[in-house]
Amino acid sequence: MPKKKFYIASTLINVENVAIIADKFLKTGWQWSFNWTPFSSLGNLNSLKEISQNEVNGVLDCDLFLMLFPAQRGSHVELGIALASGKPILLLAPDENALLRNGLTCSFYHHPKVNLLIQKDIEILACLALQEGEKLLTGI
Repeated sequence: MPKKKFYIASTLINVENVAIIADKFLKTGWQWSFNWTPFSSLGNLNSLKEISQNEVNGVLDCDLFLMLFPAQRGSHVELGIALASGKPILLLAPDENALLRNGLTCSFYHHPKVNLLIQKDIEILACLALQEGEKLLTGI
């Protein structure tokens, strides 16, 4: 049986929390479709082209898409790819204010295919994400 694959979209300042969530999934047999975190020092335009293609492929190849807040422009592009390709989606936020920017939210955070988990403690959030991800894939 092939391993279930996850993708985590976030921002470079959130690399440590991304690692905590990824570790929870990896320890239970999931596979990371693309780990972008080693590319935190972005280099030249050619490397950006390669990284962006790997990120698109990672989203398209995953079984579960997660977006960890705070998230920036690239994460929102990845969210759009996940929505357009019909992936189960989990938004992970420390609080409801994380979903606001200048007092405004994004309509896609409230799309019917998007699920939201809010929890300040990153370890608890990682456990909840794993549980909810399993439910989304099994339909239970």
